[in-house]
Amino acid sequence: MQTREQFLAERRKGIGGSDMPSILKVPGAFLTPLEVWQSKVGAVLDDDETYQQKRGTFLEPFVLRCFEEQRGVTVMRGDNTPPRPAALPSWWIGSLDAWVVEDGKVIPVEAKTASWRKMKLWGETGTDQVPLAYVVQVMHYIALCDAPYGYVAVDLGGDEFRFYKVMRDQAVIDLMLAEGAKFWQLVQDGTPPEPTTSSEANIVWANHEPGEYLVADGQIRALVRAINEHKAEEKAHAELREKMELELKKLTQDREGAKDQDGTVLYTWKTQESTRIDTTALKKAMPEVAEQFQKTSSTRVLRVKDQKEEA
Repeated sequence: MQTREQFLAERRKGIGGSDMPSILKVPGAFLTPLEVWQSKVGAVLDDDETYQQKRGTFLEPFVLRCFEEQRGVTVMRGDNTPPRPAALPSWWIGSLDAWVVEDGKVIPVEAKTASWRKMKLWGETGTDQVPLAYVVQVMHYIALCDAPYGYVAVDLGGDEFRFYKVMRDQAVIDLMLAEGAKFWQLVQDGTPPEPTTSSEANIVWANHEPGEYLVADGQIRALVRAINEHKAEEKAHAELREKMELELKKLTQDREGAKDQDGTVLYTWKTQESTRIDTTALKKAMPEVAEQFQKTSSTRVLRVKDQKEEA
């Protein structure tokens, strides 16, 4: 059996089933395209397994055993994986949870665990009503096995077992092939994909060219105007919140807070103590020591100028 380090090393060789929903930006995907790209090029270390991932790994044999019993089939696992279609590009990789043979065809089986909070996302057993991210994932393995369909078996919150049958959709597979090829080319070229969040933009464009300015067009002016309007709304909301908090404090005075008639705590206003280093005093008393522990970091900050401000 592979160690986690070996598993992660193999995943960097191509695009796996769990990567594809993120690349396609499917709702419910665990990562963004940039995060997947970073894991492929080694820009960041793969995180340790989360509790949910470990739980899923430990429960996988149990989920597959339940699938065997309900379907009356023999589930196969291990390194003796089915041969991949020659037509698939080399970057299309994957590690099957398991597979069965039905009507002479190798059928992939994905084993999942889901919390009870997400039970409403799963349909009745035997249908194809599974979260879209898992549809894309199992479709990846359907293509890898050249199968007409695939199964998803799931433990729902430790309360119920269900399984689903997802039919092959060639249009979806063609989309995955096209978008996967574009993404893998970015990995090969070392070019990050477009960021999907403002914080990711800070990573992709970490530095600026001093003195270089973009010539504003209508779209930029509209964005700046919208941001300024939003800032004005936030300020108004903040001022209103400040007034309401003041009224609560004036009513509370030296009490700890307030409770409803049934004893439910509605709010508290407690004294909190914290200890921190007085850096100003440290620099004055022991400048050499303070200098040893100084750390300089840089980040790009977006400051949208108010219409009345000078540039």
